[in-house]
Amino acid sequence: GVFPALTYEVQRVDLEPESAVVLYSDGFTECAHCEEPDFGAQRFAHFFAKRATLCPEVIARELEDYLAQFGNGACQTDDMTLVLVQREPA
Repeated sequence: GVFPALTYEVQRVDLEPESAVVLYSDGFTECAHCEEPDFGAQRFAHFFAKRATLCPEVIARELEDYLAQFGNGACQTDDMTLVLVQREPA
């Protein structure tokens, strides 16, 4: 990690069929628009809840479009890293 003094805990999570995990950097939630507050964690979670059954490629494209509309093309001020992992149906 970036800070060698930090310790990290390892945990195991079993995903049910069609479940997904989203890992993201704060660049998404801190996306801002001059007339709006930050995009925020709640809006980010709501975005994914509506798309949980879509394939990761579609979700990523829709997120990119949604953020561009939200920020009116100017919301990116920090890095934006996204990892989507989805377990296939049984």
